[in-house]
Amino acid sequence: MPIITLLTDLGTADWYVGTLKGRLMSLLPGVEIVDITHHVPKYDVPKAGFILRNSYSWFPDGTIHIISVDSSVNFEKPFVAIRFANQYFIGTDNGIFSLAFGEQPLQSAVTLKGVEEDWQSSLFQARDIFAKAAALLAKGIPIEKLGSPLPKLHQMYAFNPVYGPAGISGNVLYADDFGNVMTNITKTEFERHTQGKNFSIMLRRERYNIRKIGRSYTSSAQGETVALFNSSGYLEIAIHGGSAHTLLGLNIGDKITVLIDDQENS
Repeated sequence: MPIITLLTDLGTADWYVGTLKGRLMSLLPGVEIVDITHHVPKYDVPKAGFILRNSYSWFPDGTIHIISVDSSVNFEKPFVAIRFANQYFIGTDNGIFSLAFGEQPLQSAVTLKGVEEDWQSSLFQARDIFAKAAALLAKGIPIEKLGSPLPKLHQMYAFNPVYGPAGISGNVLYADDFGNVMTNITKTEFERHTQGKNFSIMLRRERYNIRKIGRSYTSSAQGETVALFNSSGYLEIAIHGGSAHTLLGLNIGDKITVLIDDQENS
């Protein structure tokens, strides 16, 4: 039986996640459910897209992902089921999937209007609609049977870095619960443009500027800033034992500039 993952903005203070799991267990006795997170900030589609982008590829083929973030009924943003990278994704086409998949082609995509006759009246889409769609897929029903073809995804565009001979201009995409700040600058592009030259990662105050890449979060002294490439391959700014998000005032969308010197690092 496929794994079913849950990524939501429902939180865990109420009964919503519990009843969603109960519904899945009733439809699929013995199902394995994995919580990615239920603490996406309410209605925060960009953050959910970033989380999905950094999590789905670690699951095996055939995994079914239920994503319920800002999932209220919207006739311009339908409920959908998608097959991508040999996995299935169920949720609202509100930009999450375009952020997670970029411009990579989908294998299949359908709306979910055929899953429930009363889909418009549901107030708990994840439990009433998404769970049923997941159960049908888990039982081997072809995705094409779940609804009508979806011509294209609703597009939401993430910040893209700007690269030039003098430096790199990127943005903060995410801050985790430790206060570590993740940017949209990848290790591959950083190394390709710096090419072993000296560089400075410019932060809000000059005293916090970073001129080398650390190997871990403890590469700097306690309370000092450190830059590193995280497990997803993005440039990350952290403070050893503290929160870069809070102490440096780095928020989603803020600019991160890397200035590149002409001289090579010796």
